[in-house]
Amino acid sequence: MHRAPTSFAPHAIASIATVLALASTSSTTLAQTPLANWRRTGQAPTDPRADLKTELRPALDKLRTQFIDELIATQRLREASDCKTRMAKATTSYAESRRLMPLQSIALDRGLARVCGD
Repeated sequence: MHRAPTSFAPHAIASIATVLALASTSSTTLAQTPLANWRRTGQAPTDPRADLKTELRPALDKLRTQFIDELIATQRLREASDCKTRMAKATTSYAESRRLMPLQSIALDRGLARVCGD
């Protein structure tokens, strides 16, 4: 498990926890969409499923650690007065360049909603 440096301010640690929670909620929303479609059609994919314990959990743990490291590394940018404006432009550009579906764009916005703070 990743531990924040002891010099990292408590409010910043709380901010990281909030961002991680929002990102998790957004990921869940995206994951539930195909599940709902499969239930409606009565057809789940026939592909072998990844094992939660040996494949998915280690991958998610690694991503979480990388995400925390990035949040720590970008603290000054995230605290800048123009952070929300820059974040909005960057997410719009990202969504357009990758032709995200509306639900994916919404999940991206929700997942990044607190990156710049309140």
